[in-house]
Amino acid sequence: MENHTKYCIYLYFADVKNKKLNMKIVSISLTKVYLDSQGVHIVIPAYIPEEFFFIIDTGASKSVIDSGIIASIPHTIIQTENIESSHISGMIGGEIISIPSLTIGNVVCEHFEALAMPLDHIQGLYSQFFPGKICGLLGGDFLQKYKATISFTRNTITLRVN
Repeated sequence: MENHTKYCIYLYFADVKNKKLNMKIVSISLTKVYLDSQGVHIVIPAYIPEEFFFIIDTGASKSVIDSGIIASIPHTIIQTENIESSHISGMIGGEIISIPSLTIGNVVCEHFEALAMPLDHIQGLYSQFFPGKICGLLGGDFLQKYKATISFTRNTITLRVN
């Protein structure tokens, strides 16, 4: 599989209320996946440590990782909880886990937290339209933490790292 990762690094220095802010700004290429004629989904490569792909889901409040892959990667269970999903009827059991390191572009996300749950239905759908292995969703928690900006014009997501 070809390497889908392309990124640019910028250093941003600002003085905010007399505090110096040293922020690294990283722009990472996105891949558009057309599942139907109605819209586009966007995915991004991540390494934990092998290459997987995450769907960027601005409608998800919490990031999710496929419970089928967590057995093969180091992780810590933070808590077990039930969540309610608007796309799946009823309650779903899952564990909030922490992965020591997830790399997106050249951004190392330490202590990446996500809800671990089966994503077989998503992987089955995407496998018809995209060759990479989907292992999760990057939700609003991740997008807010890294002050993400998505540009469909440039096909990039920009992350800001302190």
